[in-house]
Amino acid sequence: MAEYFRKKYGKVSGIGATFGTLSAQIGFLSVNLIASAKVLSFFSPLNFTWSAIFVMSIVLIYILISGFKAVVRTDIFQYLAILFILIAFMFPLSQGTKIPAENWDLFGSGPANVLIFLALGLLIPFGQPELWQRIYAMPSVKRVKQAFIYSIIGFVPVIIALTGIALLIKTKLPNIEPDIALIHGLANLLPTGMSGLAVVVFFACFMSSIDTYTYTSASSIVKDIFGQTDKKKAVAQIRLVTIPLMIFATAISIIVQDLMNATFIFVGTYLIVAIPAVATYCNKSIKSITLATSFVVGIATLLIVVGLGLMQQNLDPMLVPKVLAGSLLGLVLGAVISCFKPKLIQA
Repeated sequence: MAEYFRKKYGKVSGIGATFGTLSAQIGFLSVNLIASAKVLSFFSPLNFTWSAIFVMSIVLIYILISGFKAVVRTDIFQYLAILFILIAFMFPLSQGTKIPAENWDLFGSGPANVLIFLALGLLIPFGQPELWQRIYAMPSVKRVKQAFIYSIIGFVPVIIALTGIALLIKTKLPNIEPDIALIHGLANLLPTGMSGLAVVVFFACFMSSIDTYTYTSASSIVKDIFGQTDKKKAVAQIRLVTIPLMIFATAISIIVQDLMNATFIFVGTYLIVAIPAVATYCNKSIKSITLATSFVVGIATLLIVVGLGLMQQNLDPMLVPKVLAGSLLGLVLGAVISCFKPKLIQA
């Protein structure tokens, strides 16, 4: 993604895209480490810190051995495992339980939250470098279009099953801790054998996401920061970068440990890239200074909002529209500047 912005829209846009994508990838690598460490510490005598280190070590070993092939193969397993578990476990969980009608209210969380998550669903795919990486790895445009269709079809049953299980757990355990609600609910509401299987499969899925974000982050560092263009050298450097990268992300997960707060922070970084990406999709001839301004203002907004939220201990979903507004404001300001200062554009 950074190369796309740098080559077509200038150095500043490339730097902004590098910051946004790399921050998001390392952030969600840390988020998945937090989630997997919480699951492991919940079901084992290991505390959170040692759980995070253990997970990091396992993923690092098989990434160093198999590289990108391991990432792709575990993603396939991830989908099949999630689909099987969710559909299989809906039946025992639903026995004797009726979900209250108010839990089916699509607007029950309030219009603000509905709009926030709707915006995220629409925008985040444009800012996800791991999706761009998969598209560029495709052998043809035809295969890309087929992948989109298959992904949409495959996504529907997962969402239906996941929503049903989430509502069943919420009904039976209304005061459950949000960070590990799904795993906690399965462990307490399913028979012993089935709950053990659920934990194993979901833990494997967390690790699959970890390796995806690790490889994408390492690729971004080697390609966008080191500027490596030789394929063989790039592969070797990616393997080396994964080691300090995983250690750094593990340190972040140990420091933060709060899954919800970490998610809010790093979702904002996707929006910094998504807004300019959508803008280039809508207007192929958009000026470079317009995108550069969007990146700069968006990054500044994110840093200010997160900084204030951490100081006040008040990070919530409202962080998302603030970052979105900042990126859009930067886009508008950049468009105004590009109209009135053509000399600046040429420079």
